[in-house]
Amino acid sequence: MKGVAKTYLVNHPSRASCPIPIVKKEGIRYKMTIKKKILVTAASFALTGFLSFANPTPTHAIEYTPENWVARSVHEVEMDLSETDSSYLLIWGDTLSVISEATRIPIQTLVDLNHIADRGFILAGDTLLLWGDSVMELTWSSMQEAIDFYEANILADNGEEIAEVALGSEFYEPESWELIENYGDTIVLSINNSGVGGKDIIEFVKGEMYTEMTFFAADSAYPERPTARQLVRNSDKVTIEREELNPIDPS
Repeated sequence: MKGVAKTYLVNHPSRASCPIPIVKKEGIRYKMTIKKKILVTAASFALTGFLSFANPTPTHAIEYTPENWVARSVHEVEMDLSETDSSYLLIWGDTLSVISEATRIPIQTLVDLNHIADRGFILAGDTLLLWGDSVMELTWSSMQEAIDFYEANILADNGEEIAEVALGSEFYEPESWELIENYGDTIVLSINNSGVGGKDIIEFVKGEMYTEMTFFAADSAYPERPTARQLVRNSDKVTIEREELNPIDPS
């Protein structure tokens, strides 16, 4: 999947062109062989401003000491991750602040998920959960859950100011959402398109880590002629990939 530069188009179904926000895709990452059970300090510079060191284990006291501790970079952490990972094995030199930046997961979320008592101290060799228990219910409890997901995605991709304008405009009619079908991991909704008339359709397919949203403009046949498709990360509702499909019929 190729990355593209970000724009600030809002994936508003009521627009005639049904534009989708484009975001830069995270780079390809490769697994690395790492040593386990080595003590590591993991301070969040933004929150603590200092490092707190642990005494290294006797086996690794010479190789790993506070004196030779060096914080790993965001790029190094990214290279140790793949986009489907639900956990991350900590390495000597890791910090929560860098892991947070590399995974786009807030530090507090990592702390809460992993029940970390002291965010300034973690252990190399321990496993850090990234996406929760990975037992996410792969069904849609209601139409409202999908609507909330859609609106949260607009906010995550475009920021509060733009999202407020988009979701508060006359073109967005939240009361016009209608359920077409809901089965298993898939829910299909429609909403008024005041730009060209008729209804846009959005199909949501939920996965453990990502949800695929497929858009059908009001003048495009469902399910034969999708207009656009995007992959959204469940943890923060950010679009990581977007694809234009069939162009809208100008007639």
